[in-house]
Amino acid sequence: MSNRDKRHISFNDAIWSKYPNSLDLTKPLSILAVAQARHFIKLSMHHTFYLLDVSQLNCVENAIIFDGQQGILKTTQTTRELIREYWVQADLWHRPSLKYWAQKLGITQHKIPFIKGDVCLIPLGANTQKSTSWFSTASLTDHIKRTGKQTELVYDQRLRLIIPVSTKVIKRQLTDNQQMQVVLNQTMARQLQFITGELPPSESSPSLWQCDRTLAYNLIHFAFQSRDLVFTSQDVQQTLNTYLGKF
Repeated sequence: MSNRDKRHISFNDAIWSKYPNSLDLTKPLSILAVAQARHFIKLSMHHTFYLLDVSQLNCVENAIIFDGQQGILKTTQTTRELIREYWVQADLWHRPSLKYWAQKLGITQHKIPFIKGDVCLIPLGANTQKSTSWFSTASLTDHIKRTGKQTELVYDQRLRLIIPVSTKVIKRQLTDNQQMQVVLNQTMARQLQFITGELPPSESSPSLWQCDRTLAYNLIHFAFQSRDLVFTSQDVQQTLNTYLGKF
């Protein structure tokens, strides 16, 4: 597998030299034993490359973080809480735009990856309602099939993570992620052309402004509905136009 992600994780050799070159994540308790406990962790978009969900285990911690600079960390925070901080750093239109393109490309919306520029984190399970494990495409130099439904993820040609997911699933997720990354970058490029007046928005290529308005429309609809108000879609649109101007 050739890694087209140009972003590379910088590994702190002083820290990572203390760990084995191969880590079996199908045995999370052994990983917990070597992880450093942290009360609060904020993921690094530049150094975090794997999140291991251990919320179903009989232990205090809920997540293990693999960080190029800090090593292996463990926390009571859930992977869902940690990833939510990523979304907070993104623009409001970001998630609706990813959902839009996932639907267009026929990709399940239960496994929406986090993509922002060259930062790509992919969920291994459904992430809409619960925590799951995530892996980064940065510095991912190979993925190797192992016996059973296991895959060996190779980072920076040095660190091997054995995960309980089949290679077939990993390949599909990497392909889906690449497709979404391409169309998202194209959307950003078209948005720039739209702002400069070089390209009008269209149904097949919606501007990010449209994504913002869709999000605002859904919020107003939810506010009306939660207050048991009798309203029509025209009422929602009129309220939207009042605050943001007619589109």
